[in-house]
Amino acid sequence: SSIFGSCQRRSFQMPEMHRARDLWRCALAVLAAVHVFRLPAARAIGSSYEGQVIHGMADLYEADGKTMKANASKRALRLITNRGESNGVGDATDSALPMLRLALQDINRREDILPDYIIELHLTDSRCAVQHAVQSSLRLIYTNPPGFFHMHLGPACSGPTGAVNDMIQVFKMFQLSTTSSGSFLSDGSRYPYLCRVSPSSQFVAQGMSKMVQVFGWMKIGVVQDTQALSGDLVGVFKAAVAAANRDGYPIDEMYLVANVFTIGETSDAAIVVRMLKSQAVKVFFVALYEDVGINLYCQMYLQSFYGKGVQTISALSRWGDAWIA
Repeated sequence: SSIFGSCQRRSFQMPEMHRARDLWRCALAVLAAVHVFRLPAARAIGSSYEGQVIHGMADLYEADGKTMKANASKRALRLITNRGESNGVGDATDSALPMLRLALQDINRREDILPDYIIELHLTDSRCAVQHAVQSSLRLIYTNPPGFFHMHLGPACSGPTGAVNDMIQVFKMFQLSTTSSGSFLSDGSRYPYLCRVSPSSQFVAQGMSKMVQVFGWMKIGVVQDTQALSGDLVGVFKAAVAAANRDGYPIDEMYLVANVFTIGETSDAAIVVRMLKSQAVKVFFVALYEDVGINLYCQMYLQSFYGKGVQTISALSRWGDAWIA
């Protein structure tokens, strides 16, 4: 309810929508279903969901699945659904699509939620990258008539989410973000058309700080990548550590500052693991997306940097279900 209330406090312009409250209910219902259940989708290897439209109401559509029949008594409420099929978050579309289909089948057939509308999700691939998220969204907007889309759902990554919001402000389009938790997205004046349902990384950083205190650790390192969320999380974690010091818990701030390592264009995972070993960093948070994190753990194994004396803690939950064991 607190998330719903904070989103309501912002002002949005949504064409032809007189029941915005119902839109909130249906959107949050879809997201609740997606976040609670993640099932494998039946998709051929190498294929893509790009350009597909899902709604769960095949009886009201022509054979192409995109054109509503002339005698249909409802109107379409179209959402650009920008999720990644590769890169940082893995295949976020494939894992969420089964529950999106089930949620839409339920919502679109109910008479107590948007009874005059059918929600359509128009799928496009963000690849967890700013340029792809913006380009794929713009492509859909400009290849359809003005006002065709009413809302933007996604992307899944914080950097692309902010960039897409910059773009859709021109079209006064409302954006609902599912998993983007960068603290910079909390600025309502900077991102006036954005609402998200995941907590800010600021709260994650506070939890990280409390975890350090519970286990009695004083020397902590961090490995990050070049994604916006990773850098943002490390920044707010440093602030949380400083606050803990002021409150009397002696976390070594200088040690933390000296032992933040970035896997990126100029420093690969092999180099970072060698530096961790040389600096004798035994406890460190891993602020990495899946595509980079796998390289870190492979190098830790190859360089025999693991065992009881080494503790890693995932600071990002952007890893596929296959990693949960």
